Amino acid sequence: MKLPLALASLLLISACTATPPAAPPAQDSAASTCLAGGGSMKQVGKLQTWKCITPYKDAGKACTDSSQCEGECQTSVTTQSNKGPVTGACQVDNSHFGCSATVEKGKLGRAICVD
Repeated sequence: MKLPLALASLLLISACTATPPAAPPAQDSAASTCLAGGGSMKQVGKLQTWKCITPYKDAGKACTDSSQCEGECQTSVTTQSNKGPVTGACQVDNSHFGCSATVEKGKLGRAICVD
């Protein structure tokens, strides 16, 4: 009786252990190109896939339209648009994971959350 209980306990405990993160990609041509362009390979999204994340030079600059940024002009998804023109900030990098809303021509645009 003790052996089956011990085995069941071990199975339950092993199911709770964290899965080790995937190893970083080998220094292949994609990773080398990424690094040469000022980016870094990072695991992103729910599936933790490797992607070249490149920072934008104007990251965090105040904006009212995406035409003023290298990436998108973004704001929090909780921003209220009924108080006049909306001001956002230029996107930090080329990663689209997380929640944000776009700002276009001083107005709140689409809001999206990407895992």
